[in-house]
Amino acid sequence: MGKIKMTGTAKRELKADIMNITITVSDTNKTSFLAIEEGKKQTEKVLQLLIGLGFDISDITMDKEVVEKSYKEDVYVFEKRISVKTAADMMILELISDGIAKNGVNAIYDEEFGLSDFARVKSEVLREALMDSRRKVTVIVDALGKKIVGLESAQYADCCKWIDEQRGHGMLLREGHDSLSSKLSPGVILVKEEMEVTWMID
Repeated sequence: MGKIKMTGTAKRELKADIMNITITVSDTNKTSFLAIEEGKKQTEKVLQLLIGLGFDISDITMDKEVVEKSYKEDVYVFEKRISVKTAADMMILELISDGIAKNGVNAIYDEEFGLSDFARVKSEVLREALMDSRRKVTVIVDALGKKIVGLESAQYADCCKWIDEQRGHGMLLREGHDSLSSKLSPGVILVKEEMEVTWMID
């Protein structure tokens, strides 16, 4: 009875189908009262913008308000983050950006793309990594005139997911909007896994 340790790898590249948009509202003022008052007005404008775009209020989440004093500039800074999850659609980002500008809201936004069924895809990629390890070991044991009789252990690192935004170049033709950026497709999600497997052979 012997053992062989072999690393198996697998990956899938899939177009992102969901995104989380985070809008950070801020205001700077000479008193905390004014910073909070104006910050709340800005926050209300963002909420009205999102609801006007068709989001339900139950889909919107907000972090707690943060008000800090900047001693260097002797002012108070208000900050609040608003998040919403939606389908991965560059048009939505463009409409939010336009709305922030047109409503005079002092805010910035960021987006994170993802997969709605990431757990299922990850499970399938891990299974493929396991089979890749087995295929490699099979070549070796066949050459030695032996066979695989069991699996002793399998380990993997839970960290392999990222976005290759450079590949998000497909066109989604839209009417009523002239911006080219609104016609881009979201980036590609690369799900890659490595699994170190110890096989028992005889």
